[in-house]
Amino acid sequence: MRQPQRRKPDENVLRILRLGMLISGAVIFVLALAMLILPAIKINNIVVEGNTYYDDAYVIEKAGISAGDELLGWNMQKSCDDIMAAYPYASDIYISINFFTVKIEIVEKPTVMYTEHQNQYFSIDRTMRVLEMKANGEETFSPFLRVKLPQILTAQVGATLQFADASIDPSYVPQLL
Repeated sequence: MRQPQRRKPDENVLRILRLGMLISGAVIFVLALAMLILPAIKINNIVVEGNTYYDDAYVIEKAGISAGDELLGWNMQKSCDDIMAAYPYASDIYISINFFTVKIEIVEKPTVMYTEHQNQYFSIDRTMRVLEMKANGEETFSPFLRVKLPQILTAQVGATLQFADASIDPSYVPQLL
């Protein structure tokens, strides 16, 4: 009785299998290498641009990063939100990474005036929104225009000034500036 003969495998199928194994091995090698290298990518330098009211160290502190931190686990959106929450003069925050340098760019709101109410000084933008409040703010806010406003009912940072006389329409103020 004759033994059944083994069929020779198709050369094209073998080539495809070899190529697939080679590509799979290369992908696994690259992923393993990336897992070793990526945690080692650290922030070397942090640059702050567009900041005129606070020092750069304050902005970097609020961003929650420092030189030497790893880039891989850093939440850039949280840093933007934290800076916006702590920085009333910011209208936009842009963070970019170029090699190992983090660039924080701040677009500031145009503060145009300040006023005093109950021994507190308030910096105010064009929409009559209070940006910052300080007890000794006259020196801090002196580069801005000081205005005398009608009697203020409430003034809170981040909110629009409320006047005691509700009939007052502050929309004319930006037209005067």
